Amino acid sequence: MKKKFYLSFAFIFVALIFFAVPLQANNVSFENRICNNICITEDYCIIEKLNAIDFGSNVEFFFLDDVMPQSMGMNYDFLTFDSIYEAEKFLHQLFNEFRTPFVFDIFIDKVMIEESIQRSAPIIIPSSNSVSVWSPLFTSLGLSWFNIYFTYNFMPSITPSLQGMQIINSWFTGFHVLTSWKHISGSARILGFGQRWQQNEVRAKGVFTQGVVINGQPIGFSTNEEFVGHLNASW
Repeated sequence: MKKKFYLSFAFIFVALIFFAVPLQANNVSFENRICNNICITEDYCIIEKLNAIDFGSNVEFFFLDDVMPQSMGMNYDFLTFDSIYEAEKFLHQLFNEFRTPFVFDIFIDKVMIEESIQRSAPIIIPSSNSVSVWSPLFTSLGLSWFNIYFTYNFMPSITPSLQGMQIINSWFTGFHVLTSWKHISGSARILGFGQRWQQNEVRAKGVFTQGVVINGQPIGFSTNEEFVGHLNASW
């Protein structure tokens, strides 16, 4: 009786192994069909891999073929990567640049300050300015700048200051094919000041969109980002 029991148990065990191995093989095969280097140009495959990467913010990937007119073709100077791994390293560096504070410098005309101080009544001088920072990561040629336009009230006195600073607009200039920035909002605050200087923090929020080529496939991505800068005013 025991012998028959052991034989039956052994038969069931072997049968389970026999049927489990093909099932596991089929599962692996299905995964390979979904996401591997062979099928990297299939629509769902490359987007699925990119969307699974944590870039620290909500990044939406899409196929440029879906939004780019056919007449444009591939005649533009795309940023090109041979693999998702290379693209991932670049994108992490790109988003880190977004989140690393830039430094801007502006200078207030000393003659205007001296003339204003000599007047009997204190006055407020409305003014505006724009600053630019080199942003080489945004194109393959490194010929791109990020710009911020802002207004402020200059208050000349024994200790002059900039008050009421407002970020009006932000944009890219230079060579930035298939790269765009849509300004949404901005803010500014005073970090510190002295007799002849004042440091302000400026922030510009917007939607950043760029096209790249990954393993021969034109891919676009879009994300809400924020440029942060330290604006140093002196006079």
